Amino acid sequence: MQAADDEHLVKISWSIKGYHAFHIRPPINIDLNIEIENNNRYDENAVLVKIPDLVDLPEHVLNQLPEGSNQRPLRQLAGRPVGRVPANVCKAFKQLLQTQMAKKVICRYTGMAAPSRNPPSHQRFHRTNRIFDIPGGGAELSCDYFILINKSHFREAMRVLENCIPFQDLDARLSA
Repeated sequence: MQAADDEHLVKISWSIKGYHAFHIRPPINIDLNIEIENNNRYDENAVLVKIPDLVDLPEHVLNQLPEGSNQRPLRQLAGRPVGRVPANVCKAFKQLLQTQMAKKVICRYTGMAAPSRNPPSHQRFHRTNRIFDIPGGGAELSCDYFILINKSHFREAMRVLENCIPFQDLDARLSA
């Protein structure tokens, strides 16, 4: 993803949550779509990570068999969700997209799957009355999120990220 002169590209190295529910590992380094999930009954800020639609997939990957796909080629998985953006990060993405501070957010799976870093006692997402929600557990697929921010809104967009994501997490994962 390239930024135009009036845009700034921000990268956040994080993960895709929900592999245990969707059982699809996307191909490495394909731009995955980010879609606000307005009808999620558990999290009003939920954001899906999806394989691109068939017309948007590069020709050379159409017959690939992603891990966990039950031997179905990528062409049959086009448009399907692979997981969700983690708690707090999804809230920031939703705000950035809905206010049009960000032109686009994409995700690229980097090839690693691992158990959650949260201890077993903290394996369930919880909405809280505090500033930050408690992220859930489950398997995580490592990825990079790329946010294309309008330069005129850059400072405001960074404030949104700082207000939605705990500082220690953001500081360790953000490249601007």
